[in-house]
Amino acid sequence: MKAAFIDRDGVINKEVGYLHRIEDFEYTHNCVEGLKALVDCGFALIVVTNQAGIATGLYSVNDFEKLMSWMTADLARYGIKFKDILFCPHHPDGIVEEYTAKCKFRKPLPGMFF
Repeated sequence: MKAAFIDRDGVINKEVGYLHRIEDFEYTHNCVEGLKALVDCGFALIVVTNQAGIATGLYSVNDFEKLMSWMTADLARYGIKFKDILFCPHHPDGIVEEYTAKCKFRKPLPGMFF
């Protein structure tokens, strides 16, 4: 299987800083066309994204999951489906104890890719 690992912020959606609300979501230029081209070439799409806003208390895992559910449903209208969505909610400077950690999954470390 061929796979394309794709970051979310700045690649799929325009960078707005700690995106977690649907009303703030906007696709980057030609994103839909690019994802569709990858699918048409036989690539499985996998999102890999750091989500430090969870560790810093700006939004919750539930907020992230709600946004991602909306995004995946929206892109499915174009025949774009994701094999998986991987995220790291950790940050060493977080304030939410459960997610305050130095983590092997946080990019640029390769944990999510393994």
